[in-house]
Amino acid sequence: MFLKTSWQRLGARTGLLGACLALGLTGVAHGLDDPDSVSSLAGIYSSAHTVKINGLPESTFGYIEIDGDGRITAYEQTDEGPISIGTGCYMLASGTATNAGLQSRTLTLGTTLQGAAAYVTQAGDSDTFAILAAPAANGSKVWYFHNGRNDKSITINGTNNVVNADYRTSYSISFPALAHPTHNELRDKLCPGQ
Repeated sequence: MFLKTSWQRLGARTGLLGACLALGLTGVAHGLDDPDSVSSLAGIYSSAHTVKINGLPESTFGYIEIDGDGRITAYEQTDEGPISIGTGCYMLASGTATNAGLQSRTLTLGTTLQGAAAYVTQAGDSDTFAILAAPAANGSKVWYFHNGRNDKSITINGTNNVVNADYRTSYSISFPALAHPTHNELRDKLCPGQ
C-alpha cells in the first residue's frame, strides 16, 4: 500500500509538472504582469512642447514614430520661431533637435535602473530613454529618462513635457498615440529630400 501510494503521488506530481511545462512551452500560461509586446507602442506621438526664445515661451512641434518592431523615427518641424510657427515641413531630427538622440534607435524589453519593466533604448551617447510597461494610475503611459553623465533619473506622466539633457539635447513624447497624422499623412508633410 505504501509503495503504491508513493508512486501515485509521484505520478501526480510529475503530471502536474508536465502540464505546467507544456503550458509554458505553448505560450498559453504567462504571468498576469507580463508587459505587452513592443508592437503595442506602434504609432505616431507628439513631441510638441514649449521652449523659450529670447525669453518668450514659444511652441515647438515634432513627432516620434515607433514602428511595430520598436524602431524610432523622430521628426522636427522646420522654420520654427515666433513668426513661422506651424508653417514648415518636417524633417528627420538631427543635431540638437528634440529627440535627435533617439533617431533610428530601437526600443527593446528591459528594465529601468530602478528595476521597472520597460521598453528601453540608449539615447544619445550615455543616456537612457524608456517607456514603462505598466501604465500610470490614470491609465496613461509613462516615460523615463536617465542622464548617464550626472546619474539622475526621472519618470514623466503627462503631455508637452521636455527633458533637457547634456550637450544641448532634449527629449519629449506625449501619450497616447495620435489618430492624425497617420503614417502616410506624416510622409506627405516631409520636406523635399526627406
